[in-house]
This record gives sequence, structure tokens and C-alpha cells, in this order.
Amino acid sequence: MVLNIESDLAEDRGETELEDMTYYPAVVRSLMYAVLVTRPDISYAVTALSHHILQPFASYMNAAKSVLQYLKSTADF
Repeated sequence: MVLNIESDLAEDRGETELEDMTYYPAVVRSLMYAVLVTRPDISYAVTALSHHILQPFASYMNAAKSVLQYLKSTADF
């Protein structure tokens, strides 16, 4: 999984933090559950996303959505 996140530079690039601060942590927690129960193949991506759970930017949410899309597309594997 390629994460196009430059975590140290997100604030310097002028990105804004997410307005709804509850949705991103909920998505990351759900992904963590999936890693622990059935999907260890996404563990690196979820670990990278969980580092930014206190200060999420829009790029992190887009990366979380791409992980969800990956899970949806590989559900039959």
C-alpha cells in the first residue's frame, strides 16, 4: 500500500484539519479491528494512519478511504 502522506509537511502545505474530529478516529479504530481479526495485510497502512489520530488532515482521511476501498475490492480474496 502506498500512502501519499507527507506527515511532517501536512501543516506546512496549508492543509486544514478535519472539521468533524470524531469520524477519522472511528474509521481508524474500525480498520484496527480488521487488522487484528482478519486482515493483517493492511497493518502498515493502519499503523501509519493511527499516528495522526489526534490531528487529522484531509489527506489522512483520503488515505483512510483508500484503505477502505482496498478492503472492499479484495473482500473475496
